[in-house]
Amino acid sequence: MQGMFECINEKLKFGVKKIIVMIQRIQSLFLLISTILCGVLFFTPLIDFTSTNGLQHYEMTSRGLYHLTQNGVELISKNMAVTLFLALLVVLHIVCIFLYKNRVRQIRFTLLSAILLVAYFGVVIYIGFNHTAALDATFSIKQAMSLLLIAAIFDYLAIRFIKKDEALVRSIDRIR
Repeated sequence: MQGMFECINEKLKFGVKKIIVMIQRIQSLFLLISTILCGVLFFTPLIDFTSTNGLQHYEMTSRGLYHLTQNGVELISKNMAVTLFLALLVVLHIVCIFLYKNRVRQIRFTLLSAILLVAYFGVVIYIGFNHTAALDATFSIKQAMSLLLIAAIFDYLAIRFIKKDEALVRSIDRIR
């Protein structure tokens, strides 16, 4: 019985060491930061709307469009597509982190996630324009939308460092 616990303990130690080694790579850290930035977007407002007369205020998050009243917040419509798109981005970034053994595939998935970040920005702006017409309001982009740009920059940095790792491994293979 004690031998079984020692075996499990060794496997747990190996798993923790493996995760620590993976996070020690700078590109994994960049991807982790990008994942966190995308996750933060679930909880922050993306666009502010103000009616043309200035009396009505609305706020769009990744979860939906909310009417801000004196009595509180009222949900007007859900943005299920935007929520799923953002969830896809977070999952894709997590997958990129764990593809550290296959650098070429990690580069492709990270590039895909960077492209999807830009597409997400475009989708949110498009939906903002549509709500502007429906609400007879003007909109302003919140500062949280800049997190998308920062996440895309971290994706770009991760791709650069993954390519450097791949070049290093290929040069070592040539020496053998």
